[in-house]
Amino acid sequence: MISDKNEEYKDVNGNIATIPAGFSVSIKDDEQIINDGLVVKSPDESEFVWVPVKNINTMAQCEKAGGNCNLQLQSNGTLKCITHNSTDIVGKLYATEAGEHFGTLNINYDANNGLREPAVIKGNKDGDEYDAEYYSVAGFDSVDDMLSQLKNEYKVMAQSVAKYKGFYISRYEISFSSSTETKEGTTGNLQSKANVMPASAVKEQGNMWYGFYKLQKEYANTDEMKKSSIGSSMIWGSQYDAMINWANTGKDANKTKENTNGNHSGEKSCTGKYVNDKINNIYDLEGNLFEYTLESHFWGAKVSRGSCFRRGTDFQEGDAQSPSSRYLVSPSWAYSDQGSRMTLYIK
Repeated sequence: MISDKNEEYKDVNGNIATIPAGFSVSIKDDEQIINDGLVVKSPDESEFVWVPVKNINTMAQCEKAGGNCNLQLQSNGTLKCITHNSTDIVGKLYATEAGEHFGTLNINYDANNGLREPAVIKGNKDGDEYDAEYYSVAGFDSVDDMLSQLKNEYKVMAQSVAKYKGFYISRYEISFSSSTETKEGTTGNLQSKANVMPASAVKEQGNMWYGFYKLQKEYANTDEMKKSSIGSSMIWGSQYDAMINWANTGKDANKTKENTNGNHSGEKSCTGKYVNDKINNIYDLEGNLFEYTLESHFWGAKVSRGSCFRRGTDFQEGDAQSPSSRYLVSPSWAYSDQGSRMTLYIK
C-alpha cells in the first residue's frame, strides 16, 4: 500500500521504521525485516534500504567533540550538544586515517586535519585545486558557499536521523536509466535499480565527484520524487559507518571485513548482478565500483568506500579493500572505477 503521507511501519519483531509518502514496502518476506534490511520502493521504482540509528550520538558529534558529546533533539527540531552547548554538528567517524582501520573512533575532531565532514578541500601544495576550483560543477557560488551549505546539509540530515531513528541508503550503486553495458549514460533519471550499469566518474559523464554530488542532491527534486517528504544526498562518511556498524550486528557481519565476494572480474558490471555481494539486502559493497562519499581528508582528497572490480597482483592492494575501509581519491580526476551511493533522509 502506498500512502500520501509518512507512515510508521512495524515489522514482525516490533521494530519500527518510517516509510516516506509515495514509497512502498517490498512484498518479499525476506525484505520486510528491519534488522535484516527493510527494502522500500520509491515513486520511480528505485529501491532503498532502511539503516536504523537508535542513538544519534553513535553517528554524529558536535564540533568540539572530545569524546563526551551529548546530542539531544530540542523541541524546535534543532540538534544540540548539551555538554558543549553547541549546535555545530559534524560526523563521528570510525577511523582516524584511510585504510583498514575501521573501528577507531575519531573523537578528537579537527576541522583542518585528518578525516572530517562536513568539510571542503581548498587545495594542496601544488596550488589552488579541487573544491576551490570545481565548486561550480557541484552547483555552488564559491568554495565558502560550498562549505556553508555542506554544514547546513549535514545538520539537517543529522536532525532527521535523530528524529526518525534512521535513514535510507540506495540498495544499488547509482546508475542512469539510459546506461548500457558499454557506456554510462548521462540522460535519463538517476536511480537505484538492479541490472543497470552503474555510472562512473568519467568527466564527460559523471563529472567526477562534483557531478555525482549535484545529481544525488537533485534526485529528491525530480518530478516523480518531489511529492515525497524526503531529501537526497551523496552518502556521508558517518552514514556509511553507521551502515557498517548496523551490519556488524546482523547475519552478514562477516562480509563487512571481506573482499572475496562480488565483482572482481577486472571489468565493471551491472549493479546487483553478483548476488553473493549482498549485505543486509544492500548490493555491491564488496565489489564493482568504489563509492564516493562526502567525507574529506585534509591533504586534498575525498573518501571512497568499498572495493572495486579490479583484483589481482597487477593492481593496487587498495583495489580489494573491504566495505569498511576508506580509500582516498582526488575528486577532480576522472576514474572508471569510481561510483557513488545515495542516501535519503525524511523531512
